[in-house]
Amino acid sequence: METLIKKLEEAGKVQQFEIYNEIFKKCFKARDKDIFNYVDDFINLLNEYLNFDAKPMNTVKEIISANFEVIFSFIRYSNDSSAFEKYFPTYKEHSTIISAPIPIINLYQHFGYIYWMRQNFDKSIEYLEKSLHLANENYPPEKLPNRYTNLGYIYESSGQLDAAETIYKQGLAFAKKHNSLSGIKLAYDAMGRLSLGRADYRRAAIYLEESLKLYTTVRDIDRASVISNLANAYIYLGNLEKAKKYFNEIQAEWVKHDDPEFYYSTLISSAHIYKTLKDYNKAEENLLNSLKYARSSNATEQLCTCLLALSALYRTTNKLVKAEECGLEALGIVKKNKNEKLLKTCFNSLAKISFEKKDYIKVFDYASNAINLAKKQNNLPNQMQLLKLCSISYEEIGDYKNAYDFITKYNKLNEKHLKEQKRKNEELDNNPLAGIAGNRHYVFSKSNSLLSHELTRKIGTTLIGKDPSMVKLINHAFMAAGHSNASILIRGESGTGKEIIAKLIHYSSSRSSFPFVAVNSAAFNPGVVNSALFGHEKGAFTGANVKKIGHIEAANRGTIFFDEIGEMPIETQISLLRVLEEKSIIPVGSNKAKKVNFRLISATNSDIYKHVESKTFRLDFLNRINTLEIVIPPLRDRKDDIPILVDYFIESICSDLNIPRPTLSLQALNLLCNYNYPGNVRELRNTIERLIIFNSSKNISGEDVNFLQNVMPTKEVSCMIEKTLNLEELEREAIIQAMKRANNVKVKAAGLLGISIYTLLRRLKKYE
Repeated sequence: METLIKKLEEAGKVQQFEIYNEIFKKCFKARDKDIFNYVDDFINLLNEYLNFDAKPMNTVKEIISANFEVIFSFIRYSNDSSAFEKYFPTYKEHSTIISAPIPIINLYQHFGYIYWMRQNFDKSIEYLEKSLHLANENYPPEKLPNRYTNLGYIYESSGQLDAAETIYKQGLAFAKKHNSLSGIKLAYDAMGRLSLGRADYRRAAIYLEESLKLYTTVRDIDRASVISNLANAYIYLGNLEKAKKYFNEIQAEWVKHDDPEFYYSTLISSAHIYKTLKDYNKAEENLLNSLKYARSSNATEQLCTCLLALSALYRTTNKLVKAEECGLEALGIVKKNKNEKLLKTCFNSLAKISFEKKDYIKVFDYASNAINLAKKQNNLPNQMQLLKLCSISYEEIGDYKNAYDFITKYNKLNEKHLKEQKRKNEELDNNPLAGIAGNRHYVFSKSNSLLSHELTRKIGTTLIGKDPSMVKLINHAFMAAGHSNASILIRGESGTGKEIIAKLIHYSSSRSSFPFVAVNSAAFNPGVVNSALFGHEKGAFTGANVKKIGHIEAANRGTIFFDEIGEMPIETQISLLRVLEEKSIIPVGSNKAKKVNFRLISATNSDIYKHVESKTFRLDFLNRINTLEIVIPPLRDRKDDIPILVDYFIESICSDLNIPRPTLSLQALNLLCNYNYPGNVRELRNTIERLIIFNSSKNISGEDVNFLQNVMPTKEVSCMIEKTLNLEELEREAIIQAMKRANNVKVKAAGLLGISIYTLLRRLKKYE
């Protein structure tokens, strides 16, 4: 810092702005409140400079804007309201200097947060809405993935839950449209939390489970927050074992170290489990520990939540005086902060305590306030609960007219609630995340497709499965799609679907409206490889009668896919390395370079690193082509997907052949599931196709599967099918193959075919 101060004394005014930026960043990193001494000096310098130059150059504006960004970022993260009051008028006075959209977006985000902390929700929403509109016009989605969820959270915390849901859904649609994995994850988090607050626990669990799948790092506070909310959802769904498992995962030392406030908030939630299990001492211990932390750190919201949880615990254990004390303390704090969500909970809690104490006048007062807030927040279950409480209270004091009025209101709401619940359950059964616009790459319905109809149509096939490894693969592909210039290497065995994943990346990226060009690296003819890749001019060589563009130019602005990249000749690797570095090609017969813009995706089914060791593949070329690497799991590692794939292939093949769908015996399914499929999904599809073509009955039995797996390897049958589709001929060929392999021993041949000797004899007689 001393060096920077010394530089400051020697520098000119413009350079001083830059040095102040370094000072502010240093203070921000150290959370040093001395920053405000330097802020005052910076503002004096700014005023002096503007007297000298009222219209500064853009470079000067940029550094002034950057300084304001760091200043308000510090104020935001230190929650310093007095500093905001002092320096915000200075920003307003000089706001015309900050004209570039990106610093304005960031400043508006800071202002939105600070106003939220000051409980000025209208101002907070105003700035965050401005930030959102500017961000959508100027910022790529991954730069500010929380642009929608920040705004939605203000609506949510101010009790405007319908508005919050609308914003979250818009954010999810925006994220899916732009393949922003971070945005999708944040939107799922938010929708899960919102559903939890609305007592829609089933929906909450679905959103939060989907969100959890998108986290790749275990030590992540945001992930821990999702787990905490998920655990709470399972508490209310009655699945205490699952809730306990999730809480145990996040009550770790690293959580306590990284975010103590969050750690102690999880103690509040876990206390709910212990209370349900009637371990009241453990529940109280957790809550008192959390309360102690909240008081010492002045964490107001956590303090209120903890007091309300203690109040509920003491009410359960019939310590009503203590319960009321905690409830009233929470109410006093919440009234100052104007948090309507917590305010409703306070009135709820105090109404129930007053009922237990038979203080019915207070019940009506607290319940009336809680009902109004529940109406505003569109929380039907809470309204019904309170209406019933009031009805019983009126009955207790002998006011049967009001008791009847309130139970009538309850019955009307209950009818509405049951209809609403039925609609929601049907929606959840059919598609839990329905009604969200934009590109839907995730299909959460009875279908096991991992892709949307739109992507399936573009790729020409779909991806089927539910194994976590496949979900992870798809997520990685969507992440890769978001980086439209990065070179990608896809590794996987033959038949795993490497080209499908390449197409998925291409058609999910910003290059999707431009060509996808697939090239087989193993098929290069050394004599014409340069012409094939880079094109040629007319007359460039014998037979070049017309000018022709090569594969790379054909893929301009799109994607070129090199399959079997491990088989590419060294000379071709050298040529391509130059193209990747210079982003230009020279067609054969020309001396002029052409600029090209393409994404390279490569695939290999061999161990590419062994090729490097054996000097048949260049290390520098490998480093160029695998900026991102995706590995496709073999089918034997995701056997739970085999029944799903079998079902899909039977349906698809029968539909293509326009024949009735056969039934599949349990023995046949078991045999299909227990096979290792060296040819992976491609081999499974061919197997199903052969079973359908060979089968003359309406049932596929274990014998049928044995017949194919033991006798007819995939390649042999594929050749046979190419020659003929006549069932008798195919069956005859299979018997000939079996007899050859069994050296004409009929008992052995029957065993290979998976049929009895008598069946074989009948069929041999048939084909004599």
